[in-house]
Amino acid sequence: MSEEKRQRALLTHFWGKLKKGVSLIFYYCNRGNAVDDEVPRMIVGVSRIVDMGDQIYFGKRADRPGNFPIWSRRITGGFPREGVRIPYQEYIALGKDTEPIVCRPPEGLSLPFSYVAEHLSDGQAVSATLAIFKSIERVREDGFITGA
Repeated sequence: MSEEKRQRALLTHFWGKLKKGVSLIFYYCNRGNAVDDEVPRMIVGVSRIVDMGDQIYFGKRADRPGNFPIWSRRITGGFPREGVRIPYQEYIALGKDTEPIVCRPPEGLSLPFSYVAEHLSDGQAVSATLAIFKSIERVREDGFITGA
């Protein structure tokens, strides 16, 4: 199998698992983020995928055979209508401690939140969503911002 075909097969497999209107996107930050430099992984929010761009390619060149695919793709999330974001920046702007609302990946889920794009199993997605809900509940309890 040529390298071009191999890359296309890998991308077809990866992107073929995602469905508009069904699949979720979890947003996260690594260490060195604006909220807490020491937190290795921090979940920021989640939304439903409402649109996905088509596969695009680098284009053919005379000095290279094939038309290789670009690995990234446009994804449109449904936030705010079909998603939630933990309001870290609002807490920072108000001078409030963000530690009580920091959403860390649940036990055993650091690896899926370590690379740009990884698939989560249904169970992993439920665990991550429950962790987000816990942070949002704390935001509501605190009452510092409206709309949570």
